[in-house]
Amino acid sequence: MTFVASIKEFWLKYANFRGRTSRRTYWWSILFMALATTLLERIFPGTTIISTNAIGHTQSYIINSVPVNVWLIAGAIPTFAVGARRLHDSGKSGGRLCWLLLPLIGPLLLLVWLTQPSDPNANRYGETPTK
Repeated sequence: MTFVASIKEFWLKYANFRGRTSRRTYWWSILFMALATTLLERIFPGTTIISTNAIGHTQSYIINSVPVNVWLIAGAIPTFAVGARRLHDSGKSGGRLCWLLLPLIGPLLLLVWLTQPSDPNANRYGETPTK
């Protein structure tokens, strides 16, 4: 599937957690979200807040701008949906996305699962997606 077709499917199946998505479509979608977020952060930079606590330590925080936050919120559901469909494609439950909540080991395990090849046959989540 091409980049444009992958992005179109990403938005058309906004909250569809059922079925399967090919590895190529998943990674094109993730690349799109990363590039769009980076571009928005460049166009609408965040605000840096510098604070000093009682013992003199200085800390700085960066707060995203409103357009970036709106984009991230709008993109969260389809990102999780395409992730669940990608896990289905390799025969795993979409519930494994909850491993993201476990620091360090969770995201690493999820990365391994998301990069595994597709199940070449139909599985309990549906037919093999077209490429």
